[in-house]
Order: sequence, then structure tokens, then C-alpha cells
Amino acid sequence: MSTTDAAIAIVEDFLAAVGRGDLESAGTHLAPDAVMIFPGDRLYTTLRDLADASATRYRHVDKHRTEYEAFTESSGDVVVWSMGTLYGENNQGVGYDGVRYVDRFRLSAGRIVEQRVWNDLEISGVLRARTAEEIDPRWRTAAPTATTPAVPTTTATVRRVATAAWDGALRGGAGRLALASGATDPLPISLESRKNSVAPATSPEELLAAAHAACFAMALRGALDAVAPGTPEQAVEVTGTCVLRIDAAGWTIDAIRLDVTTRGVPRDALETAIPVAERRCAISNVVKGNAVVTVTVREQRDD
Repeated sequence: MSTTDAAIAIVEDFLAAVGRGDLESAGTHLAPDAVMIFPGDRLYTTLRDLADASATRYRHVDKHRTEYEAFTESSGDVVVWSMGTLYGENNQGVGYDGVRYVDRFRLSAGRIVEQRVWNDLEISGVLRARTAEEIDPRWRTAAPTATTPAVPTTTATVRRVATAAWDGALRGGAGRLALASGATDPLPISLESRKNSVAPATSPEELLAAAHAACFAMALRGALDAVAPGTPEQAVEVTGTCVLRIDAAGWTIDAIRLDVTTRGVPRDALETAIPVAERRCAISNVVKGNAVVTVTVREQRDD
């Protein structure tokens, strides 16, 4: 990932966290002396101050982030432009959408040091409207609000297909799993392999552990690329362990452990990247609320 792409990833994660009200996560991307400058020269140095001030102007606002541009200055700082439209709900409970915005970010050493904001909230009049009819049709909407969350715009839908076939009765029978991609030969599956980890076949739990490890490894690598460009390429290894509990109540997956081994990764970069990876890992998000996911990190020294 290039320096500019990494900077865009940081800004995207920052804006997404601010949009959902996760100030703690957003704050990890800010330098200690960061400033945020809004229309009317309103200047904030903390996200809490910004949130408190914003609450006097609207109930909710978020961004359709449709375009990014970035370049590196001679100083080494990266400038990122984010462009799109705003949507939300004003303090009278009236929804709006399609209000233009432009944000300019300056990043130094992987942290945001300045955010400058321009938008049409004031000239559009959407914050003063008492009814939807008072809003110009260009910005009038039945947009999602704080009580009706926004549905993210889908940019891609990817479908991966696998087929499982089973021969015979459950006990004593056997099956096979084929991947439509053809990335591997058909894999044997069996009931015994679910109850005995040394059985010579795979199981749904082993496949889930593999999927989670692969997804988290990619999410962590992407987060490291964003917060610590130049991290050694062979720096991340993730081992997934899926725990299946079998008792009188049935068969339950109640825990997944992800053991992360890193080499040559700065401690501060790792502490920043792990929470980002946890939020971005698609498998973690699917499992969340159904099983406890534990991430442990071991730093391996190069001899």
C-alpha cells in the first residue's frame, strides 16, 4: 500500500468512526496537537468538544464519502481531500441529504494533525427547517436518522461458493467439501473430526478457525499499512482456534481465539492497529455476539 493510500485508509476509518459516534476509535488517529477547523472558523482540539458543539446544531450527521484525493508534500506530510455529501437530522427532527462537503486533512507520521471542513449546511438552511417542506427539494429526504440508522452504500457484492456432500448416515458416514474456486482439492469431512481434533479430516470448526485467521490477518495487515507504513512484509501471522462445546444442550461454538505473532512491528503501531483490525475483520463482525473472540499478541524477536 502506498503512503497516500495508507493516509486515505486512516481518514476513512476516522470519518467512519466519527459518523457512528465512536469518538474513542476516531481519537486514535489524531495527533496530540491536532486541530479541527469548521466553517465560521470554529476550532476544536478534542472530539468531545466538537461533539458537544455539534449537538447544539443537529441531532445527527454523517457523510456519503464518494471521492478521495491525496498527495505527499515535500515535508513528508500527506494531504488527503475527502468529498461527498452530508445527510442527517436537524434538532427539529427534520431529515436532510445531499448537502455538499469537502474536508482537507493533513497527516504527519500516520496521524491527523489538521482537519479543515467546508460544507453547505448553512447556505442550504437545512438546520433551521422546522418541517420537511421548508427544505429545498434538492436536500429534502426521508433520509436515515439517528433512530433509523443509515444503510451503507454497497460498492461491491462478492459471492463465494462451497458445496458439501454427505454419503451415508450421520454416524459412520462421511462427506466432502468442494470449493467453487478450485483453490484446493475436495476436503474430507466427518462427524468424528468434529469430536476428535486428530481425526484425518477437516470440520466446520476448523474451517471457521481458518477463515477467521485469514480474515483477521488481512485486516491487521491493512491496519498496519495505514498506521505504520514500511512495516516488514513478513510481520504478521495469525493462528485461529475455534472452541466447540458439546453438552446435553447441544453443540455450541462459544469461543474463538486468535493468536497473533508479529515480527519487527513497533509496539505503538501494534496497539493502534489491533483495534482497527477487530472492527474491520468481517468474520469477527459475523461472530460478534455469538461467541467470545479473544486476540492475544506475541512479539517475536529476530535473532
